This record gives sequence, C-alpha cells and structure tokens, in this order.
Amino acid sequence: MRASAALALLLVSLTAAAGCGGSSQPPIRIGLYGDCYGPFGLGNQLLTAGAELPFVRRGATLRGNQPTDGVRPVTVAGRRVELVLDCDFYGSTVSELAAARRLVEQRHVDILVTPEYTPDFAEQLYPKHEPAVTFVSTGLDPLPGRPNLFRVAPSWRQGSAGLGAYAYEQLGWRTAAVVGEDDYVGWSLASGFVAEFCSLGGTIVKRVWVEPNAKSWAPAVGRIPSQADGVALMPNFLQASSFFAAYRRLQPDPARHVVMSATAIAHGDRTPGITTAGFLPFVSAAPAWNRQLDAFRTAFPRYGAFAGTPPPVYASDAVELALEAIQRAGGDLSHLQQRLRAAMRELARERRVPTPVGPLVLDSHNNAVAPNFLVRMTRQANGEPFPVTAGIVKDVDAGFGGYFTASSPPDGETQPVCRKGHVPPWAR
Repeated sequence: MRASAALALLLVSLTAAAGCGGSSQPPIRIGLYGDCYGPFGLGNQLLTAGAELPFVRRGATLRGNQPTDGVRPVTVAGRRVELVLDCDFYGSTVSELAAARRLVEQRHVDILVTPEYTPDFAEQLYPKHEPAVTFVSTGLDPLPGRPNLFRVAPSWRQGSAGLGAYAYEQLGWRTAAVVGEDDYVGWSLASGFVAEFCSLGGTIVKRVWVEPNAKSWAPAVGRIPSQADGVALMPNFLQASSFFAAYRRLQPDPARHVVMSATAIAHGDRTPGITTAGFLPFVSAAPAWNRQLDAFRTAFPRYGAFAGTPPPVYASDAVELALEAIQRAGGDLSHLQQRLRAAMRELARERRVPTPVGPLVLDSHNNAVAPNFLVRMTRQANGEPFPVTAGIVKDVDAGFGGYFTASSPPDGETQPVCRKGHVPPWAR
C-alpha cells in the first residue's frame, strides 16, 4: 500500500511539474563565435561584451573579469536563455565553419549570432543547411536572402550613403574619381558613392584601385584625371594621411575636393574639414546613444573606450532582437522557429527594438535599414581635431532606392556601372 501511494504521489508531482511549463523545457541557447586565436582578440572581447550587454540589462552577472569568461543565463518568457561562446581563427574559412558547426551541431544552439567578419563564410554558406536555426548577422557584407538569416548591421555600401549627394549638391561636383582599396571592402564602400552620385547625374571619370597592403596612396594620386572635380577616397586599413600629403600638391583645399569613408577617422586620420560618412556617430547628444555607451562602460569598464565601435554595438543589437523576439513568441521555437522569426519581423516593422541610433528596421530580405552619419573633422579652440556630426542620412536601405536589385552584379572594380536614375529617397 505504501509503495502504491508513493508511486501515485510521484506521478502527481510529475504531472504538476509538466503543467508548469517553463521548468521542464530545455534552455534556449544563443551562440556566438569570434577570433580567439588570430589578430583580432580585442575585437572578440568587444563583440562578446556587446552580446552580453542585453543579458546584463536583464539582471545577469558576468562569470569573470573578461567578457569571454561568459555571462550567466536569464529567463525570458518562462524559458532559461543561455549565451554559448566558441572560437575561430579569423580569415580561415575552415575555422569559421567549424566554430559555427560546433555551436549548432554539438552544442545545439537555437540562434547563432555571426561576427563582423569580411566576409564571414559561415553566414554566407551555412544557414541554408540549417533551416531549424536562426542566424543573426552583425556583419557588414551583403548577404543572400534566406528566411532564417537576419542582418542587424548596415552593409559597407550603406556606410557611404550621403557622400554622393553631398558632393553633387553641396560641393557642386559633376565629375569624380574613385580611389579605394582593391578588395571587397573598398569596392563596396565605393559602390554606395557611385550609386548616389551617378543617380543624380554625376559621372565617374576613373576608378583607381590600390592594393590593401600598399605602403602609400601617393602613386594613386598621379592617376587621378585632371577633369575630375573631386575624389571619393575609400580607405579601410591603409592610412589616408599619405593620400593627402600627395594630393595637396594638386589641390591645396582638399575639403572642397575630397570626401571619404569614416574608416579613416576611426583609424586615426584627423584631416580637418573633410566630410566623411559612416555607420555610427563619433560623438552624439542622442539619449539612446549615450545610454548605450554608459551601460557598456559600466558593465565593461576595461573596454569603455571602444563602447561606440561597430562590434559591441551590433552584437548588442543582434542579441537584443533575439531576446525581444523570444519574449514576443512566448518562448515557442517549434516548427522551424516560425513564431520566433515572425516576431523578429514584426518587431522590426513596428520599430520596437531600440538600438543606439534608433529603432531597428529590416527590409523585406531581413537586411537592416539604418541611418548613416556624415562626420566632419573640425578643430577645437586649443587646436585639437574634433569630429562633429554634419548630417544624418535616414533610412538607408541596401538597394539604394532601387539602384541595386537582387540580380545586380556584385560590387567590384568596375561595378556598379554609373547611370542616372533611381535616386535614393534620402538624396531627392
């Protein structure tokens, strides 16, 4: 009798536990991998810190002194949510794919956040093979449209928005030369300028490409045609100072004849007067921007100087989107995560996910529609250079108002072609 009563009590307890829901469900796992072994260890710490910040906002504590020590789980919609970390070697396709596969196939993550690699082969190749996993990219490269792939960061191309219209309308250029690094980053940065400048009626008279490992821009200056009203300079790793040292011999007033990517300022160039374009403001009075920086510096004081850089900003956006979608979907990840992905799209459509530069917006292909920032380097009263926001280009989409379509050739040394028409909405 006693054994029968004990068995009945056990069955009742199990039934009650199952009826409670959350405690009997497995945790939801968000995966993240970064460069632990290659040249970008600092970038990995920043990426990881950004991904952990939404957990910290929800009450989680860090496991150690370094972001890569991990963060403790949180509960969202009655489900335990964990952040699972892995490592790869930057630049190795095999290593990137191996890290992604370990997280998905061995550690069983439900959502995989991919890092700001250029390009990240795992996010290019892997999502179509894992339809039951949702991928959220923090990368800056254009991605193939897939129902399980979301990109929360604008592309390199979007990072040039505003420069073409500024050169055409404010500086009065009608012809321009493009000078850039001869790789996918340089091509994509240039493509945004070309699309915008040409759509308004401008002409590209020459495109000059320099090897990314070149020692100086000076040889490229000699290849700029004299009929070019100005130059769109698109540096990434190569310092812009060597360009201006040579170009001033031709044009003593570069501020009227040069626009460039804000990566130059990010890498330390402080040429006064030049207008640049980039994804994030260097200095902003916007409350959301300063709240993000303050929260990051409080949680990760060792890395506070890098709070406003792309790795932590976009990793935070990616995880924030994932956690908000889990909440809206009620923790339901069944049926190929249909409710979760629908929740992501709904949140973006309703502008319900806050980011430091405004609500997260996605286009019909799940790519970020984001503001871009025109930044000009000025001098303070003491003579020190200081970046100021010269303009905000709102709602920049990856297609530049129809200039680029799904069938457009990829960016390259001769692409996109220069043609008038399809002026982006922000340039009209």
